[in-house]
Amino acid sequence: MVLYPLSFILNVPGDSPGYNCFMKKKAVFLTTLLFLSVGISLFCYIQKSVNAGSVRRLFIFESYDNSERSMEVRYLHEKNGEAAVREFIEELLLGPMSDRYIRLFPYGTRLLSCFIRDNVLYIDLSEEAALRTEGTSDTERACTLLKENVRQNFADLTDYKIFMMGNEVYASGTVFE
Repeated sequence: MVLYPLSFILNVPGDSPGYNCFMKKKAVFLTTLLFLSVGISLFCYIQKSVNAGSVRRLFIFESYDNSERSMEVRYLHEKNGEAAVREFIEELLLGPMSDRYIRLFPYGTRLLSCFIRDNVLYIDLSEEAALRTEGTSDTERACTLLKENVRQNFADLTDYKIFMMGNEVYASGTVFE
């Protein structure tokens, strides 16, 4: 007769069919638990490594469905100062990921220059930004949304100036609140 470690607790003889059934269920349960814990650990490890060196940014667009603003979350490379703002604006110019949101500026709009002086952001966009095409916000609304996006993601900036082809448009003269 074979003695199993738990046979004295369960008061079941070692070779009984009930005991073997119990052991099989226990083995299946422990195996499932093991695979589940390995899977969760692997998932957490991958999430951490994917987001390592990245920062969460919020993008605001107009919606086709209603007049409300819609938001997207993207993870960009973790950078500081002008490099972070430049990457953010270049990503914003690519437009929304969803086809239910409206682009701020037409396709082909490029960021010609972007720099910060005394916590004031200066942005110079290419001439395509001044064009109003179907599927884009009107220029004034696009500049307002650009300001909102920058304010949401870079709170340390106090003002902004947008230029198109080297000429200032919609002079703000206001301070972010």
